[in-house]
Amino acid sequence: MRTKSDFTKDSDLNIWTIPESTEEFGYQDGAEKKLFQKMLACKDRSTYSEELFPYKTWPEEYHLSPERTNVLRPLHDKLTPGTKVLELGCGCGAITRYLGELGCEVTAVEGSTARAQVAGVRCLDLPNVNVYCSNMQDIDFSHEAFEVITLIGVFEYAALYWKDSQPFDTCLRFVDQHSHSGTTFLLAIENQLGLKYFNGMGEDHGGIKFFGINNLYQSGRKTAQTFTKAKLSQLIRGATRLQNLEFFYPFPDYKLPHVVFTEEAFQNPNLYFHQILSHAKSRDYSPFQHTLFHEPSVYHLLGEEGVAASFANSFIVLASAANVQTRGWLAKIISNRRRLPYCAETTIRDDNGSLVVDKIPFENSESPVSTNLFTFNPQKRQPYIAGEVLSYRWERILLLPRRTAWETLCGEMVQWLIFLKENTNERGNLPADWYDAIPSNIIHDGVAYHLIDTEWQLKSEIPLQMVVTRGILGFFYGWEKSKWVTKVPHRSLKRLMFEIMKLAQIPTNRTLMKSAWESYAAIQGQILPGSTAATHYKAIRKMLQRHLLLERIYYRFLELADKLGPWLFRRLRRLTRTA
Repeated sequence: MRTKSDFTKDSDLNIWTIPESTEEFGYQDGAEKKLFQKMLACKDRSTYSEELFPYKTWPEEYHLSPERTNVLRPLHDKLTPGTKVLELGCGCGAITRYLGELGCEVTAVEGSTARAQVAGVRCLDLPNVNVYCSNMQDIDFSHEAFEVITLIGVFEYAALYWKDSQPFDTCLRFVDQHSHSGTTFLLAIENQLGLKYFNGMGEDHGGIKFFGINNLYQSGRKTAQTFTKAKLSQLIRGATRLQNLEFFYPFPDYKLPHVVFTEEAFQNPNLYFHQILSHAKSRDYSPFQHTLFHEPSVYHLLGEEGVAASFANSFIVLASAANVQTRGWLAKIISNRRRLPYCAETTIRDDNGSLVVDKIPFENSESPVSTNLFTFNPQKRQPYIAGEVLSYRWERILLLPRRTAWETLCGEMVQWLIFLKENTNERGNLPADWYDAIPSNIIHDGVAYHLIDTEWQLKSEIPLQMVVTRGILGFFYGWEKSKWVTKVPHRSLKRLMFEIMKLAQIPTNRTLMKSAWESYAAIQGQILPGSTAATHYKAIRKMLQRHLLLERIYYRFLELADKLGPWLFRRLRRLTRTA
């Protein structure tokens, strides 16, 4: 076993290695060389560096996106400057870098030389971070009193790389050896029974549909393996002294979580957690995605049955020897797909039976952030408005048969526009804080519409056409195309938008629309990293004018194939019987 004194530091690469070691840890995803070159070329290697954009592939997004760090949200209160952290399997350093920026004293271990080099270079300017290139099973750092140990996206691979007949137990015993009475262990892993897998998405590691839920792990060969909630609990409690477990539920999964729920979130009838999930839809990491059902609707039923937590796509587990704390919150919604000054964390709490919403910017300044176009000023506390989120309602409508779906949705869209129109001034413009009056931010409580989360204050009143464009694009391109393109009869979303505005008696023309698109693109160009107003304007025009006919034919062909498949099978069976 190797202790820290056995390692020698390579100052150029900022990693600690064993000079005489020849054994190489084989896990890589092919992006390491490009990532290493990108890191060397960057002056700013921080979590929110815009030099890391764009993400051209899924591995690049996985290793570089700031959303990776959201997996640590349940543990954020413990990650204070000076906290001693042991990060096992640090990969290319996305979490490592962030822990270092928080001021933690980080000992990161990575078996792949190529990945360790990326992590080391990424943390070159952080003296509180040390990256050790070694297989986990070959080290012994137990003499150090680590306050936090993380195993993020690593435990599922134990059977492939741990040299033992019981690799998962042995891996956890290794964690236990490095723990003490005050240690908190964070484990993040996919759920074997994740609802996305029932919905036809490929198993995250092999890409094979229904592989995990058919329990085909290690059938003939060693593979990455995930577990159910009960089995994971049993493994941790059976192999460690860390008997007190807290489960958290990241969506769409632990890789790039946008929403994190506590156990109590699924049990609170006023939260409507399934509607929040319509903003954090599951991702299929294989090239083709064609889901079978609407997951938020199914989660609603699972919640009513009291089993929703068991079907979350991923788990974040906090294990410790101390008693489990009362968290005091139900859900965290993290908005960090933006430039850092505009990132914020929304926390929903139960305050003596009433739900309240706290929204805190990452850069917790007393004064709002202002530009020449807008002011970013989230409301610190507001009541939680219960009801049906408009975007969720629209998605449910699109589950109806084709003709019924469009007729109903068209009427709903017109009602949304009338609501906006009723709040315009004599010039036909909306108030300066109505930039987010889009379907995902409007709630119907059974009587009236309510606008929530007015965090943006524009420097001038808002053209109605801008909000309509935001709402239409955000709704349709935020959902799987196969679920709506066959229900919408228009050749393009631009034609759809002009039709519903005409039905709502909102005057418009090409000049007004072009001006609205330009203003929208200018704002997004300032908010979103790695972008400009010009690139956004081009993207908006492309999405609105994209011809939908060929895509409609393609998805209708798939629908027909689904219907004809069973019929053809029955015909062939009859023919073979006759023969």
